[in-house]
Amino acid sequence: MWTKFIEMVPFVTSAVFLLYIFIQMNTISTLREENKKLRTQVAESCQTSLEEEVRLLLKSSSKLDVIKHLRTKKGLSILDAKKLVDSISNS
Repeated sequence: MWTKFIEMVPFVTSAVFLLYIFIQMNTISTLREENKKLRTQVAESCQTSLEEEVRLLLKSSSKLDVIKHLRTKKGLSILDAKKLVDSISNS
C-alpha cells in the first residue's frame, strides 16, 4: 500500500509544479499588459509636460536655444528637438 503511494509522489509533485508554472505564466502575462498600459500613460504624460516646457522656453528664448536645451538636458536628438520646437512654434 505504501509503495504505491510512494510511487505516485513524483507524479503528483510534477503535476503540482506544472499547475504552479501555468499560474505564474498567467500572472506574468497580466503584469506585462498592465506594464504596457502604464508605460503608454507615462509616455503621454511626459510628452505633454515636455511640450509645456518648450512653450515656456520659447516665450523667453530663441528656437536655437530651446533646441540646445532639449539636446543637452532632455537627451533628444537634434532632429527630434527641431521637429518638436517647430511643431509647437507653428501651432
